[in-house]
Amino acid sequence: MPKRTAFIKVYVTEAEHQEIARRSRLAHMKISFYLRHLALSDNAITIIPQINEAAYRQLCKINQLLKVITTALPPEQLQEIHKEIQQIGFTLIGRNDSQTKKRKKR
Repeated sequence: MPKRTAFIKVYVTEAEHQEIARRSRLAHMKISFYLRHLALSDNAITIIPQINEAAYRQLCKINQLLKVITTALPPEQLQEIHKEIQQIGFTLIGRNDSQTKKRKKR
């Protein structure tokens, strides 16, 4: 691996520094590795609006209920309903279908 020589200086408040340090500890990473991982990761950081987060949780519950109560439907129809619910969920949390496919390939 090439030696890292470039330096990026970022000013944060003491509270922000403590929160970054806490999150890096939870991830079992040094702060610099944690921040580099977040910045260079294929998965962009998406801030999910709180209303969407609540709607997404409800949608997941609906999806689980649907699996239980729709045993009488043909598998093709169930699969189509599942895909639609999944797409709505991805839209709510700011993910598109290509990001989901990338994850499954890993």
